[in-house]
Amino acid sequence: MSKYRQWLIGEIELWHRDKIIDAEQARQIAARYSEDTEPTWGKIIFAAVGAIIFGLGIILLFAYNWEAMHRLTKLAIILFAIILAHSLGYYFSSVNSSHKKIGESLHLLGTMLFGAGIWLVAQIYHIDEHFPNALLVWALGALAMAWFLPSLAHTLLAIGLLCLWHWFEVFDFHASNQAGVWIIILGLVPLAWLQRARGTLFLSLAMLLFTYVSSYANMVNHDGSIVTVLFALTCSYIVFSHIAAATTFPQSTDAIRWAGVSVFATLLFICTFSDIDKLHFKAPLNEISVLSWVYFLIPITAAFTLVGVLFLRYRNSLNNNIDLLEVCIVILAFLTSVISVFKLFALHNVSWIIYSLLFLTYSMLLIYRGTQYLRWQSTALGSLLLSAYTFARFMDLFESLLMRGLAFIVIGALLFVVGIYYSRQKKKQTGLHKHTWLQGTDNDR
Repeated sequence: MSKYRQWLIGEIELWHRDKIIDAEQARQIAARYSEDTEPTWGKIIFAAVGAIIFGLGIILLFAYNWEAMHRLTKLAIILFAIILAHSLGYYFSSVNSSHKKIGESLHLLGTMLFGAGIWLVAQIYHIDEHFPNALLVWALGALAMAWFLPSLAHTLLAIGLLCLWHWFEVFDFHASNQAGVWIIILGLVPLAWLQRARGTLFLSLAMLLFTYVSSYANMVNHDGSIVTVLFALTCSYIVFSHIAAATTFPQSTDAIRWAGVSVFATLLFICTFSDIDKLHFKAPLNEISVLSWVYFLIPITAAFTLVGVLFLRYRNSLNNNIDLLEVCIVILAFLTSVISVFKLFALHNVSWIIYSLLFLTYSMLLIYRGTQYLRWQSTALGSLLLSAYTFARFMDLFESLLMRGLAFIVIGALLFVVGIYYSRQKKKQTGLHKHTWLQGTDNDR
């Protein structure tokens, strides 16, 4: 049992003993925050590395005498190695087996051999094919195994292979590669959700941002509407993170939120510069292809839909005014980008001021949330954003060395105060927990 789980069970018992909640409520709370099923990443990583190294060793062993073998012998060796690895993996992964991790490692070895087999078959029969297709077939095989087993190691392998495949298609061959977007939306994100794996969910959502934006950028020749698409996607993530708290996987909230917040905060910082006025559709609207319009409107529609669902059905998932203010900031930034992406409605020399005010408010909000609720990630991110804004903007706004020095002194003093306040809040909460524990001990006596 994890330390967090032990602490929670202890608190529930105290609440029940003090008659704050009854037995049924105690049972429901304990069931809602059940033992975290997040895997032990150390075991997965070591097992995966061992399988990969072992597989490479086998490949090199055969490669030593590869040229002397007949092509049918080569093909038979490849198929036999794949079947043997997966058969042993199936045996060790059975219900009665006490070596399930070995079974997963052998399945991973089989998938690695499958990938190697793709390239070796192409070499044997001199197949001159578009080489990223081999990565796609390998990735689909890993993804199929991740669904079938299920296996987090295969999920991570699929993420890596899909990333490589999409990178080569978009940046080497300049294809929009819409297929990559839908493979992640339909195959990868639902898998991470069903596996209740926050780490792979975060990576899948980050991968979705990368694939969607890079694909759209190739469609519209890298014009300014990319910023609006990014705002729409990050707005959807942050809003959905509050909705997710009321689902069967409430632990996903942080993974979804940070996938959106990290990109949103960076994007908002970029938009505080005056050149943001140039980020609009370059081509006339009637010359933009229908496909580009579809991919432009999909994230915008999703963002508006999720905002409506949040405020109409899941308003209670906004725990306090801080959550409400954050959502409002995100929505305002998103709406500003939607309006200014069209030249006719562009807020010339005004949009960067709006973004700057939203950025400063958001930075202070993150710092306040982090110090108030002891979330060091929020405190660190807010402090980093505020520092970056100071270095980037005050060098432009103030020519006087004295004014620049004063600006840095003020921001430095503010961050120093934030550090002291955070430390005091942590000590205060630690003392409160200790007092609660001592009070519970006295009641037992």
